[in-house]
Amino acid sequence: MALDISGGLFQQRDVRETANIVGTPKIGDFTNAQHNHSGGTSGGFIIDSTIDHDATTNTHNLTTDINHDTITNNHNLTTDINHDTLTNFTTAEHFIEGSINHTNITNIGTNAHSVIDTHLAAANPHSGHVDTTGNETIAGIKTFSSFGITPTAAPTTPYQIANKKYVDDNAVEGGGATKEFMIMPLLDPRAAVVDIESRSGFGVAELESTSDFAWFNFTVPNDFTTLTEAVIVCIPDATETIQWDIYVGVAAAGTLYDDDDRTALDSTKAVTVSQLTELDISGSLGTLTAGDYVGVKLESDTSKIYVTGLRFKYS
Repeated sequence: MALDISGGLFQQRDVRETANIVGTPKIGDFTNAQHNHSGGTSGGFIIDSTIDHDATTNTHNLTTDINHDTITNNHNLTTDINHDTLTNFTTAEHFIEGSINHTNITNIGTNAHSVIDTHLAAANPHSGHVDTTGNETIAGIKTFSSFGITPTAAPTTPYQIANKKYVDDNAVEGGGATKEFMIMPLLDPRAAVVDIESRSGFGVAELESTSDFAWFNFTVPNDFTTLTEAVIVCIPDATETIQWDIYVGVAAAGTLYDDDDRTALDSTKAVTVSQLTELDISGSLGTLTAGDYVGVKLESDTSKIYVTGLRFKYS
């Protein structure tokens, strides 16, 4: 039977009858347009329903037949590619953990790793930063958002920082300032000789016998907290060792005048003629209270002493 292809196309039955083909037909060298399985019509093309794609030579069913993990010259990106041994990539394109030399990375600005390592070396000063150890000088005003903690030891030099505990432990009422006053002596009118003299502008009470006395009466100030010092100021008549006795009475308003009598007898001190001298009587004026009335009596076995006054210092 002759094969009629005068129309330009031939049908399946023409091929089979002409070539005496039995069984499943094979696709020959058809053009793209001729091999359009989905666009053909019965009698003019071989369509989807007649082609067994799974059996067709050099073709695959993309859903069930192809094992993508074993395709030659292809990779499963999840399981097949060893990124640490990946080749054929452009230089500096595929840096991976095992291949990066972190100490020699370039194009990272002026502070390369070698610069950073040098900066962090303990022997080098860190400009703009404060180390945790060692002596450093810091310029400018620093403002802290939290209170700093200082050592527990008390400061010992003039410019060391004093913390709150040190201030609380050492501060006294009135801001810590020492205050003072000085009072002139009262003479004993019963003394054999009552004499007020002057020594170059200083008014003095002259005690020239054991029967002479000098008194001092005063009130402890209302802002008194602690006695700093109490002294009787005198001018010796000779270079010698002088002797004195002190009698002190302390009483508050509404109490007996002799409720608190204090005595310090036979105190001595080496002195130089005409030099202002302080006789310390602080030991007899301890435990005072603001508002107390105080009376101090001075007598001496020394032949002559010029008494200037009583100086009382407190805080």
